[in-house]
Amino acid sequence: MAAGDRRARSAQRGVTEPRQADPLLEERIAQLESLALLSAAVARAATSEDVYAYALDCLQGTLEPDRAAILLFDEDGVMRFKAWRRLSVDYRAASEGHTPWAPETVDPAPVLVADVADDPELAALRPVIEREGIRALGFFPLVHGERLLGKFMVYFDEPHVFSGNELRLAQAIGDHIALAIGRHRAEAELRRQTANVERARWTAERLRTVAQTLVLAFTVRDVANVVAREVRVGLGAAAAWVACIAGDERKLERMAAIGYQPLLEESYAALPLLPGNPTTDAVLEGRALWFEDAQQVVGSYPSLADDYPLTRFEAMAVVPVLIGERPRGVIVLNFDAPRSFGDEEQALLVTIAAQCAQGFERARLYEELEARANAASILAHVGDGVFQVDAHDRIAYWNRAAEAITGISAEIAVGADVTALFPQWQELAGRIDITDTPRATGRRGALRVQVGGRDFAFAISGVATPDSVVYAFRDVTASEELEAARRDFVATASHELRTPLGSVFGATKTLLRRELDEEMRRRLLEIIDQESERLAATLDTLLLASRLDADRLELAVGPCDLAALAADVVEVERMRTPDTVTITLQAPPSLPLAAADAQKTRQVLTNLLENASKYSPDGGTIAVALEADAREVRVSVADEGLGVPYDERDRIFEKFYRLDPNLTRGVGGTGLGLFICRQLIERMNGRIWLESRQGTGSCFVFSLPQA
Repeated sequence: MAAGDRRARSAQRGVTEPRQADPLLEERIAQLESLALLSAAVARAATSEDVYAYALDCLQGTLEPDRAAILLFDEDGVMRFKAWRRLSVDYRAASEGHTPWAPETVDPAPVLVADVADDPELAALRPVIEREGIRALGFFPLVHGERLLGKFMVYFDEPHVFSGNELRLAQAIGDHIALAIGRHRAEAELRRQTANVERARWTAERLRTVAQTLVLAFTVRDVANVVAREVRVGLGAAAAWVACIAGDERKLERMAAIGYQPLLEESYAALPLLPGNPTTDAVLEGRALWFEDAQQVVGSYPSLADDYPLTRFEAMAVVPVLIGERPRGVIVLNFDAPRSFGDEEQALLVTIAAQCAQGFERARLYEELEARANAASILAHVGDGVFQVDAHDRIAYWNRAAEAITGISAEIAVGADVTALFPQWQELAGRIDITDTPRATGRRGALRVQVGGRDFAFAISGVATPDSVVYAFRDVTASEELEAARRDFVATASHELRTPLGSVFGATKTLLRRELDEEMRRRLLEIIDQESERLAATLDTLLLASRLDADRLELAVGPCDLAALAADVVEVERMRTPDTVTITLQAPPSLPLAAADAQKTRQVLTNLLENASKYSPDGGTIAVALEADAREVRVSVADEGLGVPYDERDRIFEKFYRLDPNLTRGVGGTGLGLFICRQLIERMNGRIWLESRQGTGSCFVFSLPQA
């Protein structure tokens, strides 16, 4: 199975691999540069230890693990540590040899553990893993050709879900490491098998040269030209031809050709992949062909019996270019004299073909990522949420703003049915304005939308494409709620100001225009005094709310006797409340002092008592109780009034929020009292909350730290 298929099968224990990554262009370029640096570094590496060191540096700089290690099978088939970072002797001794794969494993897939505490297969190693401080880890196979060399591992000190981008990056790094290790082993094998030390050194240098040159090749044609030039010179070939399998997988498409006559080069522009053709079979089956003279070539290709002698070529080598087991292309060398291909030359060509495959893959990824990242980086940075719904009502794209607004990650959203995220989608879709081109002007109306169990107000529009619709939306929930609150406040404030102003105006006009006896004059002046005080209180409330919003309120926190303060407030409020309302006070004989601003705490308690009286239109008892524990002093104000519906409790402390905005029950107010209470208590490091059951009254409680 090919490496690409292997990656498709790779799964993380305890997590689901993301269906689609959405990285930024800068991140992609940085990762490609890291891979390029790793390629250059391992190409220069003189020893396997250098390869390990460069690989660990690359892992640290890209995946950013807390620990990392490289392990290889020894001659006995046991996995041994070859290099590591931040791993103790005890951990290495305990975990060495523990691996999910045997040396003969074919097509191993990465094993990813997002949280070791949840993985039963690591139960035996869990004590030593936990002592090491490891919470997540990943095993990545090192495969060269068809041989499993070992693995590299990354460890994290916190649970870690590997993204699709991290998987691709890790596997690319693993391919580079395995290729470098395979190259070093090939070099060692060449040195052992040949007495010509200089030839082995030259071959190794040629491999390094190819690797270093490929680092600068960023397109498939650049890679092919580098390989054709280097193998032709390196093996003394008369001509070299490098081709890739076309997208339709029906032909070999020429990427580079050197040393051929113009007509012959043109005929090699594209060759069909026909079953039974030796080259086709060799490419698709991953086998190299070595023809030592023209007779062998014609024997395998009878159709060339008349034409091949005209080329003046004799020997020929055909080496497939494979990504894992998946064929990607072919390298063909032609020689102008018969020759045999020694083991060292065959190994050299196979290794260069592997380097060519890595170059092809890197170039393809680079081109694909550059194109996608250019668009993705723009969409990822816009403030509006953007998502795409395909013809099958599945979400094909979900940008970062959509994640931030809804709290739903792209890993969950992409691939899901749109109704799984938007339960009311069928009704909602019919109300969204969809055009053929993006609309640059005009105001999008807000729609009420439920996403992920939460209610939003979205300004949303769509643009239709041939096979999908791209939607852009903006979260206007806060502005819609603020606008609604503003409307309610304007209506409420108008009522709260108009009523006392009307009384003052009427009393003043009466005093100015009529001759009145002393008793009537006094009554009218008392009305003016009371209503003016009411106006001043309303304006003070608005001013205080404004100062709280601007964070310009100063507090004088110090030791405060809440029992004495509560007694004073209750005494004053008893004189203000209707006869149908009774206020009681219960406090222990020795209550600890609280750390509070006495004036602001008095205002909080006064607001709560006035609120309790206001929402007790039928009268009843308002019970004020004080108590303390080891750290706090608590004050509760309980009434027998209207109560607060359960679904309104989360909003009761919001600015401008009123339980009876339309004044249907005759309860007035600005909707700022409880907002101010919460702000003042929290700024004194306290807490305030509501205990309420609709129809049975309310109980507001606030606590302050002890002095």
